[in-house]
Amino acid sequence: MRFLFYGNAYNMGDVGIGASILADLRALGPPVELRVVTDTPALYRRLPACQGATVVDRASLWPGGWKRWRSALSAATGNLSWLPPERLRRLEEHYRWADVVVYQGGPHWNDVWLDVPSFGQHMLHAAVAEYFARPVALVSHGFGPFAWAGPSGSLRRRLASIVLRKMSLLVARDRSSLGALEHLGIDMSKVMMAPDAALRLRPESPAKGREILNRFGIRGGERPLVALAVRAMSPRYGITRAEQEHFHHEWGRFADQIIEQVGDAFFLSTHCASSGGLASDLELMSEIRRGMQYGDRLGWIDQDLLPGEIAAVYGQADVLVSARLHPLVFAVGQATPVLGLDYQPKSVYFMAEMGLEDWLLSYRSFCAEEAVARLEEVLRRQSEIEDHIERRVAEHRQAAWEAIEAVAALAAPAAT
Repeated sequence: MRFLFYGNAYNMGDVGIGASILADLRALGPPVELRVVTDTPALYRRLPACQGATVVDRASLWPGGWKRWRSALSAATGNLSWLPPERLRRLEEHYRWADVVVYQGGPHWNDVWLDVPSFGQHMLHAAVAEYFARPVALVSHGFGPFAWAGPSGSLRRRLASIVLRKMSLLVARDRSSLGALEHLGIDMSKVMMAPDAALRLRPESPAKGREILNRFGIRGGERPLVALAVRAMSPRYGITRAEQEHFHHEWGRFADQIIEQVGDAFFLSTHCASSGGLASDLELMSEIRRGMQYGDRLGWIDQDLLPGEIAAVYGQADVLVSARLHPLVFAVGQATPVLGLDYQPKSVYFMAEMGLEDWLLSYRSFCAEEAVARLEEVLRRQSEIEDHIERRVAEHRQAAWEAIEAVAALAAPAAT
């Protein structure tokens, strides 16, 4: 089987999704061949699942700007003449080679991130796959909401429906996606639900997790070890500046109170590089730490670790408290108890799917004292929560594997 895989790298959480899907595709057994198309080829080449795979820079294949739209509209009518000949030759080489085209999940299919340039890109990709008669699977995506207002909103929903109907398989990572897709008129027989693919992430060894902690001077002892992850909020999330400032102030107080009253704490998140004018998690936490009383005692991991390394480190913590989704996914995959923040529906959905909704805190009304009380409760019930997580993870990993088998089932007709 030959898979042409499109990988995202907005942050290490998204890379974790890609790494997990690629590893599962390889686990289908030989002969499996992979070609990976990504904006960050150097990063994907570092992933264990990409060893021996062909990794292609996305920019070498696809046009950008207005040409993307013109090419998309032309391709939709079966005319690829607006693609530059060299790009068309490369696309034909990869699509004729592939049995199935796979797009990993990420922040795409909703009214927060699905903007005009994204529509052009998705339309072009769908049209090219259709032109070459290759099945396409979207794996581990959150779909919706699609609550755009006014006439333009109706048009956007129509465009989303047109593109998604061209897909052969849609693997949704939460239940709310099913209603959103049905509302768009998508054939639900080609939709299945499976948890976030990063739940099947292959971590580095526990020894590697301890080595990384030691490298950064973080050594667990008799006190509980608490991992912290926080994110800068995009304006698209609808969280006001005043709400963010309140959260940042309380988060710093929370970290101080952990260190003073509860145990040792360290910072490690999945986004260490600024992008699109948005501060990285590292930059935000640096700013918060400067206002802390015990900031000099907060453990600090400022290296952009690979997803498997991050998961191994979280596996050494007693609890993770996170205002970002994929640290929660990575930690739960290691049976590490978590406290999550409800900054976006995707975090709420994940915690609910894992039966951890009781351990969800409010972002907008975050209170340091309340969070410390909940943290202490988690620590008191740590063994019980770990057992619960292990059971739920086993169930959900099986569902995620069944999604990969469904992707593989698309290959048989394409290969004939």
